[in-house]
Amino acid sequence: MYLRVSQSPVVLFFKTSVAFMLLIFLMSCSPSFKGGPDRVVTQTSVKAYFASGFSPGQYSNYRASSGTERLSLRNSIVLSTMGAMDVEYTRFEQQLTSERQGVPLLATTTSLALSATSTVVGNATTKAGLAAADTFLKGTKEAYDKEVLANQTIGVLQTQMRANRSAVRSRIIRLLAQSDDAYPLELALADMEDYYSAGTITSGLIGINAQASESLAATESARVDTVSRFGPNDATAAIRRALTQGGKTEVARLQAWMRARNINVPIAIFLNAAEYGKYRDAYASTL
Repeated sequence: MYLRVSQSPVVLFFKTSVAFMLLIFLMSCSPSFKGGPDRVVTQTSVKAYFASGFSPGQYSNYRASSGTERLSLRNSIVLSTMGAMDVEYTRFEQQLTSERQGVPLLATTTSLALSATSTVVGNATTKAGLAAADTFLKGTKEAYDKEVLANQTIGVLQTQMRANRSAVRSRIIRLLAQSDDAYPLELALADMEDYYSAGTITSGLIGINAQASESLAATESARVDTVSRFGPNDATAAIRRALTQGGKTEVARLQAWMRARNINVPIAIFLNAAEYGKYRDAYASTL
C-alpha cells in the first residue's frame, strides 16, 4: 500500500532534491566545510601584488641592469613568482579538500532524495526508474571513492606535495644567495618549473612511491633469510658454568670479549649457534 501524492514523481523528486541541496548549503557554512578562517587579505589582491614583481617590464629591467641592481631584480622576480605559485597552490589544495568532502556528500544526499521519492510513489515503472538511478549514483560514488587519485587519500597526497614543494623552495632560496653569474635568472626560472611540478598530484604520487621503495629497500637489506643452526658444544657448558658462578661480573666480561670481536648477538645465540663454535672454544680457553 502506497501513500497517495498529488504531485508528479518528477516534481516530488525536484522538491525533495531542493530540500537536500538547502541542507548541503547550510552545512557548507560550517567551519569544517570552510576549511579555515576568513582571509584578511584576499587571494586576488595578493596575487596581483606578486604579478607586478614578474611583469614583462621587470624582465626587461633585469636584462638591462648589472651589479647589485641586477641581483636584486633577479631575487624579486623569483620570489614574486614563487609567491604567485603559492597563492594558486593554496587555492588548488582547498579545491582538493572541497572535492573530497563535496562529491561523496552530494552523491549521498541525491541518493537519499531518490530513495525518499521512491517510497511515496506508487507507480511501479517510476519506482523502478528511481531505483535504477539511485543504484547508478551509488555505484558512481563507490567508483570515485575507490579509483580516483590512484586509491591514495587526498590528505596523504597533500602532505607529500607540501614536502616536495618545501624541498624545492629551500633549494631555490639557498641558490638566491649566490651571485647572478653563478645563478642567473634563466636557471631560476627553470627551477620555478620544478617548484610548480612539486605541487602536482603526479609529483605527490611519485614521492609516495619513492618513499615506499626506499622503505622496501631498507627492509629487504635488513631481512634475515638464513636460519641459524643451533649447535652447542662442550665449550657451551663450560661458559654457562662460568656465567652461573661469576654472575654479573662474568656476564660483563663475556660481553666485552664479544664486542672486541664484533660479535653483536645476544649471549644465548652466542652460546648455541653453530657458527660461533670456534669463538666459544676460544673464550672457554680463557676460563
